[in-house]
Amino acid sequence: KKTFLGWLRQEAPAGALAKVRAESTGLTSLLYEQELSPLSRLALCSQFDATNLDKPPKVGVNIALKN
Repeated sequence: KKTFLGWLRQEAPAGALAKVRAESTGLTSLLYEQELSPLSRLALCSQFDATNLDKPPKVGVNIALKN
């Protein structure tokens, strides 16, 4: 059985980061991070099975605060 893993990573000058990852199993992950200020960062992520779109995706939100 042949497998593959592919990903794409893109950074923006304003402190944003986007990532996409796809596996041969159909598992696909998305991540977006944005620096809101020097003391805070927001991350949004999602994961879904591209071979079974009836299955609900996993979704996450994270806000990181620095001291």
